[in-house]
Amino acid sequence: MKTEDSIYIVKGKSKSALINLETREIRTLANTQLKQLADNTDLTASLARYIPPQLDIYQKEILDIKLQQLPQSQNFNFLSQYFNDDIAYFNVRIFCPEKNPIALDSLQTLVTWINNNIFQFGIVIFISDAYPLEKFYKYFARYRVFNRESSNANNTPYQPMLYGSPNAIFISQKNNLYHYSRDTLLLDKDKVQFIDHDQFNIPKSNIEGCKDCAFRLTCFDLREVQQRDGKYHYDTTCLYELDH
Repeated sequence: MKTEDSIYIVKGKSKSALINLETREIRTLANTQLKQLADNTDLTASLARYIPPQLDIYQKEILDIKLQQLPQSQNFNFLSQYFNDDIAYFNVRIFCPEKNPIALDSLQTLVTWINNNIFQFGIVIFISDAYPLEKFYKYFARYRVFNRESSNANNTPYQPMLYGSPNAIFISQKNNLYHYSRDTLLLDKDKVQFIDHDQFNIPKSNIEGCKDCAFRLTCFDLREVQQRDGKYHYDTTCLYELDH
């Protein structure tokens, strides 16, 4: 390991994560092995040349719109109350239901309403295998369309995704990487739930079970943060907790 390598180290209770900021690879290393490295080995790269994203109250990263069923009237004006004209989103992501697929023309009506009413820089559509993929891609050719795996509800430990990028490290030092700068809209016919994720934007260093984890600055965790007895935690067990 050379001193000029862009390696960033995140220390955990018993293991540490080594993150290559150039290749974005993540490797684990037992803390006892750190002592075997040469004293002149620079494990912490300078992040001065990386510029963290500058976001203000008028701009957010993501709006997730999760669909169960669309209203029969297909008039989405009732959603206007949830969006301030001053807010812009980098991405609006539409999650179509895995079962009972939505008709393409109905979804197009929603997409048109979004374009006309929500200031955003791009729309992404997530669909499952229940949709006619080839026809769907042609119908929404101007948008990014991704096929997602069906949810697997079981009792196995939760496994979050890890992002070893400079921005991830910057954001995670003071924020929760997933909940940072995000809103969610749950839509089931005329039932609407709008979630501002600021309430869950708790840094991993403040969450029980995460604060000593080597991956806390790279962890993209979709779970909602809970508070009990003045402490933050998750209600499910993480795979990396068991690996400590």
